[in-house]
Amino acid sequence: MNEDRIWVVTVRQSTTLTERRELIETQIDVGVLSGELQSFLSKLGSILTATPKAIGDYELDEIELSAEVSASGTIKILGSGIESSLGSGLKFVFRRKA
Repeated sequence: MNEDRIWVVTVRQSTTLTERRELIETQIDVGVLSGELQSFLSKLGSILTATPKAIGDYELDEIELSAEVSASGTIKILGSGIESSLGSGLKFVFRRKA
């Protein structure tokens, strides 16, 4: 067992019109995944820093988003109407400091 790799299960979308999905088990280098996560969080940090504390009479207290890890280790935000194929993935919850 390679200590510098981590198992990830992803879904490969079929190229046919039947929308058949295939589960793929793959190992990703921990360094690659760590780098992708650092980059992802750094970019999110830039977005969150620019987010206003309040909009009109409403205060923004929390932002929640979901992401998935691809077979290559890329981390992607799940967009509107997209759910994790296996009901899992990464969930990030950011709360304003008190």
